Formats: sequence, structure tokens, C-alpha cells
Amino acid sequence: EDRYGSMSDSRSSSSFTDEEKAPSDNDLELLRKMIAQLQSFSEKSKKGIQEAEEKKEELLSKIDEKPRPLVNFLSNIQDSCKKEEESMLKLQEERAKVELEIRQSVHNLIHPQAKEYYAEETEAKIIK
Repeated sequence: EDRYGSMSDSRSSSSFTDEEKAPSDNDLELLRKMIAQLQSFSEKSKKGIQEAEEKKEELLSKIDEKPRPLVNFLSNIQDSCKKEEESMLKLQEERAKVELEIRQSVHNLIHPQAKEYYAEETEAKIIK
């Protein structure tokens, strides 16, 4: 192939024609410098990409850590709410027991013969 990418008919690709000159020492040195610069740039780019990936992973791990205190706080609040709810249920049960005892006590205090004359409303007023 010639330098334009087309096949030359009988010439080998390593020989130079009359139109083409062999590269000079300056050209070769310039090419070597350009190749060295490209290799250096490539290495720096790879290193930069690797550092960016590491930084990304570090930041992602920090993002995962940030919500943990909030999650723990929320969990503590939920636990506290459950305990309060259980406590409220126990208090409601106790209140229902006490109200039942009071109702029975008031009912028992009323003379058995007079019970039929007292309506539940009167009993409720006495309890209050």
C-alpha cells in the first residue's frame, strides 16, 4: 500500500519511489518524540482515569455512609414508637379493667330491688 492506502502495482511497500524520499534523521527523531509524547499522554490518561475511578468509588462509599445515621435515627424513632404504642395499649387495657371494676362496684352498690329503676344512663352518670 502507498501512503494513501491504495495498493501499488509492482512496488513493495518497504521501498521508496522516486516521488517519495526516505525519512530523514530529523523526521525519524521527530516521530520518536511524537510517539514518546503520545505514550506519555496515554499513560497519564490511563493514570488519570484510574484515579478518577478510585475517587468515584470513594465518593460512592461515602454516599452509602451518609444515610446510615439517618437510617439509625429513623430506626430508633420507630422502635420508640413501637414501645410507646405497646405502653398505650397496656394503659388502655388497664383503663378498661378499672372502668369495668368501677361499673361493677356501682352496680353492686345499688340496692338489688332498686336496680330495675335505674337505667344504664343513670349508672353511667354515677360512674363519671
